[in-house]
Amino acid sequence: MATKKQPLLLIIDGHALAYRAYFALPPLLSPKGQATGAIVGFLRKLLKVIRELKPDHVAVIFDDPGPTHRDELSSEYKATRDPMPDELRSQIKLIQEIVPGLGLTTLCIKGVEADDVIATIALKAEKDCSVDILSGDKDLCALVSKNISLLAPSRDIESEKRLDPAGVKEKFDVSPEMIPEYLALMGDASDNIPGVPGVGKKTASKLLNEYGSIDNILESVESLKGKLKDKFKDNLDLLELSRKLVQLKTDVDLGSEIKIPSSFNPEIIPDEATIEALRDLALKSVVNDLPGGVEKSVESSIELPKTTILTLENIDAYLKKMEKASMVVVDTETTSLDPHEAELLGIAFAFPKAPPAYLSLNHKDVSKKDAKVLLEKATAVLTNPKIPKCAQNLKYDYLVLRNAGIDCKGFTHDTLVMSSLVNPLRRSHSLDALSRDLLGHEMIPFDSLGDIREAPLEQVSDYAGEDAFVTLELYNLLMKDLEKEKKLKKLYEEIEHPSILVLADLEWLGVSIDVKVLKKLSQEYTGELEKIRAQTFIEAGEEFNPASTKQLGAILFEKLGLPAKKKTKTGYSTNVKVLESLKDLHPLPKLILEYRELSKLLSTYVDALPEMVNTKTGRIHTSFSQTRTATGRLASSDPNLQNIPVRTERGRQIRNAFDAMKGKVLITADYSQIEFRIAAYFSQENVLLDAFAQGHDLHAATAAQVWNVPIDEVDSDLRRQAKAVNFGILYGQSAYGLSRSLGISIPEGKELIESYFAGFPRMKTWIDETMEKAREDGVVETYFGRQRPIPDIKASNKMVREAAERIAINTPIQGTASEIIKVAMLNVASELEDIDGSDIILQVHDELIIETLEKDAERVTELVEAAMKNIPPFTDILAVSTGQGSNWLKASH
Repeated sequence: MATKKQPLLLIIDGHALAYRAYFALPPLLSPKGQATGAIVGFLRKLLKVIRELKPDHVAVIFDDPGPTHRDELSSEYKATRDPMPDELRSQIKLIQEIVPGLGLTTLCIKGVEADDVIATIALKAEKDCSVDILSGDKDLCALVSKNISLLAPSRDIESEKRLDPAGVKEKFDVSPEMIPEYLALMGDASDNIPGVPGVGKKTASKLLNEYGSIDNILESVESLKGKLKDKFKDNLDLLELSRKLVQLKTDVDLGSEIKIPSSFNPEIIPDEATIEALRDLALKSVVNDLPGGVEKSVESSIELPKTTILTLENIDAYLKKMEKASMVVVDTETTSLDPHEAELLGIAFAFPKAPPAYLSLNHKDVSKKDAKVLLEKATAVLTNPKIPKCAQNLKYDYLVLRNAGIDCKGFTHDTLVMSSLVNPLRRSHSLDALSRDLLGHEMIPFDSLGDIREAPLEQVSDYAGEDAFVTLELYNLLMKDLEKEKKLKKLYEEIEHPSILVLADLEWLGVSIDVKVLKKLSQEYTGELEKIRAQTFIEAGEEFNPASTKQLGAILFEKLGLPAKKKTKTGYSTNVKVLESLKDLHPLPKLILEYRELSKLLSTYVDALPEMVNTKTGRIHTSFSQTRTATGRLASSDPNLQNIPVRTERGRQIRNAFDAMKGKVLITADYSQIEFRIAAYFSQENVLLDAFAQGHDLHAATAAQVWNVPIDEVDSDLRRQAKAVNFGILYGQSAYGLSRSLGISIPEGKELIESYFAGFPRMKTWIDETMEKAREDGVVETYFGRQRPIPDIKASNKMVREAAERIAINTPIQGTASEIIKVAMLNVASELEDIDGSDIILQVHDELIIETLEKDAERVTELVEAAMKNIPPFTDILAVSTGQGSNWLKASH
């Protein structure tokens, strides 16, 4: 006769799960700036475990924040723990409000820790139920028995390991009933439980397995060997205290209304208030995980229609409908992530009130003849400027289609860039991530197709059609978010979106490099590297691998006895800051810095760039990203041309390789001190504005004001100090940071900052007002309307808070600078439209590089300078330096 299965009670340690989720997941934010990472992780785990275990009863237990009986036993209990981060505290409060709204019972009993409540419930329930406890706390292992298991979450929060009695024994080498004594012996640093000093887990488990209990150990203490006997004799009080602190209470008064297990019957039918709260937090993916058809109440949830495969028989009718659509999404299927190398395999379309469609151009089931006709028909739509079009990562699709001979028109929106403006702190704006997080929809994995050219056409069309349809849903959702912020929408429409197509042109054109120059540099740098390497051996007194941190650390700090700044689990730190601090104490650190510089230049640029020349165009085509930074600054990759060093002679020599085509020259146009000029405009600091208007050197003008000397008497030392202060103020540097950069005392650094603000009071007022507004609103804004949430501006951790304060000041300045260079790029591109052979080919930070015919160089230089200055309201204070030359280095001089 089969044994009747017992009902299952799932007990969740609420605080433990929230903590784990907080540190395991990225710092997600709601549109209003509320931290949500812990909430997402907590709820996803909660729903996943309930879905998989199908428990009959669920209890979610939280710690009471007030003192407990353990605090009465020891004032040092948990005293060494860092205070709970404010951003986690706010999330736990929301979790405690959301969970009951999901139809689950929560308990938080005054003056009692969650572990004691869990122990009381578990032991009362085990007679009638199987009990699973979701928690990573070691002390709960003491409850594990035939009917009670512990589910210990892993580091990735998504999975957990079930511990039964055998599992506890395997993990700790003691049985569950010995766990309290085991913890009492070894102590617990996280809870500040002392234990017996010097007794670790191996000794604790060995003693308990040999003697059976602490009482038996104490009775036989004289038989213990060596120092162990003294450790027990000298610390009896600590041991007794530890035993009391680790002992779980199993008789907590739960209240007369709590009946075990019936009080924990789950009814996961969320109420409307909870659904609304989740929507406000932008946790639509969580809502979509809820059972009971709740996803139908979410506006952005999607029902994916079957994709239409376009053929010669149906394409005309489909394209005719498309011509009247308010928005058409275009998504390409290709063979490569590099648009210059990618072969166009197909195009997916989606527009309102129609199923998505897929046009296959390279598949075993589609003839080349039919594919050619189909593409010609689709091209009429793609090149029609009157049909508004959208894509996810538009620049890629635009370049792929251009590579296929299609000059697209009418692309008006890009969901990738839209998302980066709506939520700039999101870690990923990929289609998969946005679909999952905003729509609660998991995309078909690309890997599931295998070879896309060989996979069944219907399977490929479903995959491609989903991409297009999801992008359309995201467009509708993100457009609503942009509509709420008029200034942000204007930024998108007037600066960010137009920049996409200009950047696409830059990527399409690429830059020319002289491979011979780089080959010569490679020989020179390789030879220098060998000389430096040989010299490091002499200074170290032995041969070693200069690239090995471990070997270098041993030589610097053990053999040579230099002062170690930091030691981690893997060894001594030998980063740039450490080596910079040691270079005056011994020749080796300076040599290693030089070795690293040369090695990086060789591997990243000198030897790598020739391999990245496109065989078809003979040029290098970098990729620009508008979405990688929260300030909107452009980033460059494959290769990263923004990071070519300019402060060292070796780094500058690499620019020699970037040359103009025959009959052309390069023009460089670089904003001078743009961030300081923006800061002067924001603060309306007259001294700085006057200095810029009169063409004075900024740092000399600062020195004159701070030290009250005539500007023509400012020497190089005063200017150097003024420059350090200027940069320090701009980036929120403290007196300590300034003292390190100038080699002065902290009081002197503080006095210098105070003198600066005394000389520039309006700058101080602007900084204070910006900081206060950031604290009030939790967000800062650039001149053109880009918003950046600052969730840590009120963080309890001083270092975290001060970092947020620096961001609050720097973002409006650096973000506005990034927008000005984009506007400049748009202005210059417009001016060059009518000048054949003149194009922007590169953007590097605050600099534009233009390639033009030699005969047009003077005219183009004048146009570029005027276009870059004509950016209201900054027109009067912007300054642009220009140069011409046969290569980038010559043009920069």
